[in-house]
Amino acid sequence: MEMDDDFVSSFKSLTKNRIHEGYLPLRWQWRMFERLCRGDIPAICDLPTGLGKTSIIQLWLLALRYQITNIKPRLPMRLVYVVDRRTVVDQATSIAEGAKERITTLGLDSNWLSVSTLRGKFADNRQWAVDPSRPAIITGTVDMIGSRLLFSGYRSGYKSRPLDAGLLGQDALLILDEAHLSEPFAKLTRSIEALNQDSPLPIKVMHMSATGRNGGMNAFSLEDSDLEGDRDANPIVRRFEAEKRLTISD
Repeated sequence: MEMDDDFVSSFKSLTKNRIHEGYLPLRWQWRMFERLCRGDIPAICDLPTGLGKTSIIQLWLLALRYQITNIKPRLPMRLVYVVDRRTVVDQATSIAEGAKERITTLGLDSNWLSVSTLRGKFADNRQWAVDPSRPAIITGTVDMIGSRLLFSGYRSGYKSRPLDAGLLGQDALLILDEAHLSEPFAKLTRSIEALNQDSPLPIKVMHMSATGRNGGMNAFSLEDSDLEGDRDANPIVRRFEAEKRLTISD
C-alpha cells in the first residue's frame, strides 16, 4: 500500500517536536486519512494500545486542509477531543498546540487554527468561541465538555452557555477516547448525534477504544494489510512482536 508523498511529509512535519524529527505515518493512519478526506467518519475506532490513536488530531487537520484546498469541506470545522483522564487531556493538548505551531510549514497562517483546553485548573482561553468559521481543536474532560453540551457549562456564564452548546453540538467532530471508561457519556453523545442528524452541519461522534467491545458496521480497525512486512519495515509488526516480560517478586 503506497502512501501519498505529500501526506507523508505533512504528517512528519506536524509530528515534529524538540525531541523527534517527526514520525512516518503507520498504515492505519494513511487509511484513516483517506476516509476522512472523503468525509467518511467511522463511528468507532477500535485499535490496540500503543498504535498512536491520538494522532487522529493531526489526521483530521490534514484531511480538513485537503478538503478546503481541493473540494467543498465536508468534515466538521471543530475537533472536540474528550477523555476522562486529565493526563491524556494534557497530552492531547500538547499535540494540538504542536500542530498549531507547525501548520505554517503546510502553507497555512498560524491564526488559521484555534486550540483550547477545557479541564479543571485550566482557564479557558475562549479562542474556540471567537470565530465559528475558524477551525478549532478543543480538548477536555467528560465533565467540562458534557456540561456544555447540556447547556450547563462549568464556569460558563448564563449568556455563554447557549453559545457553548451550539458550537460543540454543531459542525463538530467529537472524539471520545477510552470510551469504555465513560459509557454513560458515550450513550449521551450518540443520543445528541441522533437528534442532530438532520441538521445542515450536524455533530459527528467517534468512539475510540482498545477493548474491541463495540464493533459494528462502521468500525475502523486494523486490517491484514496493516500487518504486512517484517519488523524492520513495519513499526506495527515491531510493536505486536515486542517481548513482554513478567517478574514475580515475593
